Amino acid sequence: MEIIDYSSKYDNDIKDLLVELQEHIVKIDKEKYNILTDDYRGKYFEKTMSEVDKFEGKIFLAIEGEKAIGLIVGLINNEEENTYDFSAPKRGRVTELIVSKNCRSNGVGKQLLNEMEKYFKKVGCLGILNLRVGEKNMIRLDEDVISVEDFNYLTDKVGWGTRDANVVEEALNNTLYSVSIYDDNKIIGYGRIIGDKTIFLYIQDIMVVPEYQGKKIGTKIMNTLLSKVDEYKKVNPNIRTYLGASKGKEKFYEKFGFKTRSNADLGEGMVLF
Repeated sequence: MEIIDYSSKYDNDIKDLLVELQEHIVKIDKEKYNILTDDYRGKYFEKTMSEVDKFEGKIFLAIEGEKAIGLIVGLINNEEENTYDFSAPKRGRVTELIVSKNCRSNGVGKQLLNEMEKYFKKVGCLGILNLRVGEKNMIRLDEDVISVEDFNYLTDKVGWGTRDANVVEEALNNTLYSVSIYDDNKIIGYGRIIGDKTIFLYIQDIMVVPEYQGKKIGTKIMNTLLSKVDEYKKVNPNIRTYLGASKGKEKFYEKFGFKTRSNADLGEGMVLF
């Protein structure tokens, strides 16, 4: 067995490994939120390669007998980040680590991790994020899936209270797009987009339970939502995106390019209760 850099020669093997991982996630998902669709194989591969390109990532493959039996994907946050509530150096993130079921317990995963760690250090990363080795739990992101119960759980955890189930259900049904973050099968974060997709979009209900705050969960939610905004902008380039920041959280959203209305030469935002 040898560890090599990514080669398109093994694209079909990589797709098979990604499907194998999703099959495992579907199997252990007690709530049955995760599914495996016919187009998952191609689309998730495209998504993975797009992220590697966008974030100057790296893929290493474990090869045995001309077949890829494992892979690891690492992405790089290229700049040091220092805000009012977070400080981090240039760092790497392991987003995928997969070893084919028949080849586990042979140290393949450890070798892949070691290779990625050496790469991160080589390019000047001083930290590694989202690397959870030897744990059963896993952080995952789901699109357009959240229950009324989970939504009310989150709003209560962040201090917003709860709403009538019928009201929440209607609100979720009228959502354009949403992302939910889970630790194993426990909901820990959420965000959604509402609007007309033509003139305006509104980012709403960005929530992370307190014990997971400061761990870049909110950043993951925002980056995912803004990627969706970019898709809408391809159709309507002049669409505007708004949000209402909780008091004291304005600096967090400024990292993504948002400005207070006064700083954008606009009138103050207003609300009617």
